[in-house]
Amino acid sequence: MSKKIFSIERVVAITGFLFLLIAFISSFYVQPDENSILKYVTDTQTVVHIVHGVCAFLCFLLIFKPITVGFCFLMFVESILNILTTYEQLGIFFFYSYITLAITKGLFEKHTGTKIVVSFIVHFAAIILVFTHGWPVVFISLGTTVFFMVFYIWIYKILKEQFSCFIPKKISDNSVLATEIKGSVISLAKYGLTGRQISLTLDYIYKQTSYKKLSEEYGLSISLVKKEFSEIFKIFEVTKIEELKMLLLQYQVTK
Repeated sequence: MSKKIFSIERVVAITGFLFLLIAFISSFYVQPDENSILKYVTDTQTVVHIVHGVCAFLCFLLIFKPITVGFCFLMFVESILNILTTYEQLGIFFFYSYITLAITKGLFEKHTGTKIVVSFIVHFAAIILVFTHGWPVVFISLGTTVFFMVFYIWIYKILKEQFSCFIPKKISDNSVLATEIKGSVISLAKYGLTGRQISLTLDYIYKQTSYKKLSEEYGLSISLVKKEFSEIFKIFEVTKIEELKMLLLQYQVTK
């Protein structure tokens, strides 16, 4: 079998499916959460059955076609369900797994602030809604989610510091973007890129594509695609595509 069949995404999908299948089957034998706020809307146990069942089915489909947005959707839905049905800690873990995956896979490159804020509003709303389990549970959950947030930021800073030695000097000391704050939104049009150059750049850094795929998608020869990128390299004072990607991924790049 090819390596693609055993990709890490498929392994995650398989283990996720098994987990959700166990959760779905177990939901028929575990006593329903009598204190969940869901009981004021409908039967809590029915909601648990349906959500676990649907998520297990969707995760099964991801085994054959792993897509990041699918994984993020499942983790977000399961995070809300678990928080509302006495599994608050597991729900909080799922939420931060969703946030981490969405950010690292570039799902938040557009309207980053809005997407993150909305996600956290829903997350904190779910935590507040567990007041039906008692306010101590709410406060413990709030404390846990704040700890998770700080912990993940800490890990990010550690990794950033450790891997900084691998960043070429022309990237760390890049004069073109010297005035831009790391993590801020930058517009490629501001630096004189043409419309085609902007599209090629965004597709390369966010869709993780290749020169060949770009030439096929845009109906251009590979040599022309390479020529366009050589012009982009000059603009940003880099010498190869990997350096361009490392440079721009430090920012929220838009058209």
